[in-house]
Amino acid sequence: MRDIDMLPLLFKNTKLLQIQNSNTIFKLLLLTGIGIYLWVFYIYPYFGGFDYFNFIHSCSNGYDFGLTVRGSNIFNPVKLAEAERELRDIGYSETGKIIYSPFSRLIFSVFNGLSNVVGYLLITLISVLLYIYSFKDLFLKKWKERGRFPLIFSLMLAFSFLSYGIFFELQRGQWNLIAISLAIISINLFRKDRRVLSLFLMSISIHLKIYPIILAVFVFNWKLTRKEVLYFISFLIFNLFLLCILGFDFLRDYIDLILKFSNNPYVWDGNLSIFNFSKVMGKIELFGYFFSLNNFLLIFTIIPFLTLLFFYVFKNKHIVENHLFFISIILCLVLPSVSHDYKLSLLMYCIISFYYNGYFNSMSVFEKLLFICLVINVLLPMTCWGALFGQSKTVFLFSNKFITLLILEYILLCDFLLNLKRNKSRT
Repeated sequence: MRDIDMLPLLFKNTKLLQIQNSNTIFKLLLLTGIGIYLWVFYIYPYFGGFDYFNFIHSCSNGYDFGLTVRGSNIFNPVKLAEAERELRDIGYSETGKIIYSPFSRLIFSVFNGLSNVVGYLLITLISVLLYIYSFKDLFLKKWKERGRFPLIFSLMLAFSFLSYGIFFELQRGQWNLIAISLAIISINLFRKDRRVLSLFLMSISIHLKIYPIILAVFVFNWKLTRKEVLYFISFLIFNLFLLCILGFDFLRDYIDLILKFSNNPYVWDGNLSIFNFSKVMGKIELFGYFFSLNNFLLIFTIIPFLTLLFFYVFKNKHIVENHLFFISIILCLVLPSVSHDYKLSLLMYCIISFYYNGYFNSMSVFEKLLFICLVINVLLPMTCWGALFGQSKTVFLFSNKFITLLILEYILLCDFLLNLKRNKSRT
C-alpha cells in the first residue's frame, strides 16, 4: 500500500485514539480542577491568612450545613432540643424545626457522628465532584462530535467555579449543587436506558431539595405502556416511602413548614422567588378590583413550561428538550418561596448546553442580542462584582432577577415556536 493511501486510515485511527483518550483526560481535568479549586479557595486562604472574597469573610464556613446537621439530630433528643432553641432564637422558624424532608433529616443526622470540619469538607467535596461529573456526558459528546478539545466549554465551566454563587453555596455548606447535579445525572442515565438508577437518583434529588421534582418529567417516556406505567407507579411508591421514612409526625411537620414558609417568604432583593417579588410589589388593581400579584405571576410563569411540556409529551420530545430543560431550571429558581441569588449558578449547565447544541445559532439577530443581555444580567450576580454592587446600588425592580428570568422564559418559548414554524415552512 502506498503512503498516500494510508493517510485516511491514519487520520481515522488518530481520531479514534482521541475519543478513547477523552475519558482519561476528563478524569485528569477533574482532579486538576479540584486541586486548583481547593488550593485557591481553602488551602492558600487558610494558611496564608488571605480572604479571597472579602465580601463574605464574616460568614463562618459551613454555617448552613452545621445548623441543618444539628437540627437533624433525631437520634439525640437533648441535642435536637438545643438546636431547635437556637433556630428559634435566630428567627429561622417559630417551632425551631428545619424545613427539610424527613429523608434529608435522616441523611444529615448521620453527619452528627462526624466533627464539624470533617462533615463540612465531605459535603464540599461531594458537591464539587457531582457538579463536575454532571457535565461529563455533554463534555464527551462535544469532544467526539468535533474531534478536538472543547475549549469554550472548559472556560465556561471554569467561570462558574470562580463565581460568587458556587463559592457562597460551598462556603455556607449548602447542597443545591448536589440536588441539581443528581437530577442532571439522572436524566443522562435515562437517555442511556438505565431506568432504575435514574429514577432512584431523581428521587434522592427531590428529597434533598423539593424543587427538582420539576425535572422528573425528563425521566419518563410518557407512553401509555405497561412497562412505563410500572416505572411511574414504582417511582411514586418509592417517594411516598421516603416521605414517611421517619413516621407521620415528621411528615406533618414538613408539610406545615412548607405551607408556612410559602405564605411568609424571607423578603430581600436577592430572593428570586415569585412570592418574594409579589410581597414587595403588592396587589394590582384591575377594573376597580384588587388582585393578588402572586397568583397572576404564578400562572404567567408556568405558561411557557406547560406549552413546551405539551410538545414534549405529545409531539417530538427531541426538538423541545433543551428549551424545556432551560425553562424547568428557571422554575426551580422562582417557584420555591426562598430562593437566594447564589442559586443562579444552577443556570450554567443550561447555558453551556444551549450554546453547544447549536440553538443559539438558530436565533435571529434581535433574539441573540436580547438573549445575551438577559444572560449577562443573570450571570452578573454570579461574579464578585455583582455580589458587591449588584444589590445595594440599584432599585429592587432591577436588582431582583425575577423579571429577568421571566423574560428569559418567554424568549426561549418564542425561539422554540419560531424554530418550529421555520422547520414546517422548509418541509
